[in-house]
Amino acid sequence: KFSPNYYRENVEETIDNPKSNFGVDANLSYKIKRWLPCADVSFYTKYHYSYNKDKELITDVPTSTKDLFNSYDRNMNGHLYTAGVQYDYNKRNGGNVLKINLNIPFVLNNRNTEYMRYMIDTCLVQTHKFVEPSFSITKEKWPKGAAVNPKFSIALQSSLKFTAPDAIQLITLPVTTDRINVLCGNSNLKPASVWASKLDCYFATKQNMAYVKQNLTYHMYNNRIVNSYSYDGLSGVYTHTPENINGTWDISYHGEGMHFLKIAKHNFTIYWALNANYNEMSNFVADGISGYTKKINNNELYLSLPLKIRTHIAKRIMVVLYSNIDWRKPLSDNNYASYSDALSYRVGGGLGTEIFAKIDWESELAFTKRSGYVDNNLNKPMYEWDMSFSRSFLKNKLNLKLTAVDILHQYKGIAYMTNEQGIRETHSISLPGYILFSASYRFNHNPKKK
Repeated sequence: KFSPNYYRENVEETIDNPKSNFGVDANLSYKIKRWLPCADVSFYTKYHYSYNKDKELITDVPTSTKDLFNSYDRNMNGHLYTAGVQYDYNKRNGGNVLKINLNIPFVLNNRNTEYMRYMIDTCLVQTHKFVEPSFSITKEKWPKGAAVNPKFSIALQSSLKFTAPDAIQLITLPVTTDRINVLCGNSNLKPASVWASKLDCYFATKQNMAYVKQNLTYHMYNNRIVNSYSYDGLSGVYTHTPENINGTWDISYHGEGMHFLKIAKHNFTIYWALNANYNEMSNFVADGISGYTKKINNNELYLSLPLKIRTHIAKRIMVVLYSNIDWRKPLSDNNYASYSDALSYRVGGGLGTEIFAKIDWESELAFTKRSGYVDNNLNKPMYEWDMSFSRSFLKNKLNLKLTAVDILHQYKGIAYMTNEQGIRETHSISLPGYILFSASYRFNHNPKKK
């Protein structure tokens, strides 16, 4: 976040112990079994101590002198005390099972930060008290003799979780033009909290191991901490200030299923999924070079539909076909999103068989096409080709495998980042094509029968 016309030469940054951590945990619990019918009640206490050291030294190259104005030394230690009660109810009546869990922890978070910088020696003590309840109820129906998956289950979960602001976000630091330490704290920040609720539903179909699974998740964020950037065109100084914001939430749906079909004496395994997500987001952004910030909405809708089909030919050749469609759309009119409607579709397939000397061969080829991105390189077609050879020894306990990944060197990774500047697309290439050799050994020791 620096002005294109501003730069600083002959600066060398050396970081000494940027993240030295030390932690200690201690737990104590007392359980009363069957205090109530089909229920357990537990009283517990927990303690966690953490220590973090962050030190940065900036040295001017020509003079070899320490830049005292921008170098800093920070030490942080925290004490987390937790005490609470947990109630577990588990009742089984034949194949019907009812589970209830209620957890009420009381949390005391005490943190101390010492920040030392040129003409600044700040000590900040934070003491936060939270009550973080969680609740879940599950209803299951099991077929007779089943031990892996129920015939039907439905579960409702809800929880409240608090997060104390980081010490660096609360301490007000001097505004400088240094490219590393451009930051202003906000001593009025409130602890952020999120209320999460989830509804799960699972049921098995008539076919063996076939199923349909669905869940709906909702998050409500209170006092969410975001960062506002501003720029003073006269002095050439950026400021970076954390702020609280409310009214943000998201809701997502996930459904998936596995089914088995038999067509023309061939058995097919079909896996499908549907993902949908809506985000109600707000952020602060700098309005041009005036330095004034304003609040914008970055609402977004996301849909994804993957499909995978697997079968065998002549009982020796495994065939896999798959496809995936992704659609991402910003729902707010602003100039901070670098795409309009981002559409991506992917199709591919693979083969696998035993070639000779009990060596298994697998190969996959996929085609990906994207549209709607500002960077035209991301809109170009892309082919991915992977291949592997594997061999098992010692009664399938030892497995050796040689894998060639991205043989055509075309892989591109895309990451989406939602921040104070809006929604931006970034892409990078990680390990563009490589060969990997792996060895695995499986231990299986069964207890002796009496």
